[in-house]
Amino acid sequence: MAFFHVQSVEDEYVDCFVPRIPKTRLILEDDVIPRICLSDSIQGALKGSQYLLQKRDETSVFRQGVKGIYLRVYSFRDVSLKELVTPEELVEDGLVQDAMFTREHWYLQNLKPSDCFYIFVEYPVLADEKQFFTEFYRFDFVEESEINEGLCV
Repeated sequence: MAFFHVQSVEDEYVDCFVPRIPKTRLILEDDVIPRICLSDSIQGALKGSQYLLQKRDETSVFRQGVKGIYLRVYSFRDVSLKELVTPEELVEDGLVQDAMFTREHWYLQNLKPSDCFYIFVEYPVLADEKQFFTEFYRFDFVEESEINEGLCV
């Protein structure tokens, strides 16, 4: 089974993830346990990324006339299940209320990615400024060279 984590292309590439408390999280989300936030799908990782909605105006670019953002996606295949906290456990323990929606998992040890690739995520049309969740994100796989051609970084 593969797991995914998304990151801004403006951030440094990560060779090895170290558990930490995320800078951006839901109001009622745990602020004590260091973890690496993963999802079992790219869609889930996008839904769980507060970055997409919080940085919407300052990081957006246009690609083929569509407003969105470039993201780096890390995939993880060598995941020890004994170090993994499931969405069911996160909700049951009151640590992450939306874990079933995002399919968020926590990994509690250092973790090296198996692979890394890039996507362009189209910003969804929101009903209003207070809309917090989006059911589905449209995205395309892109080459790193596209990003480096001055479209984003």
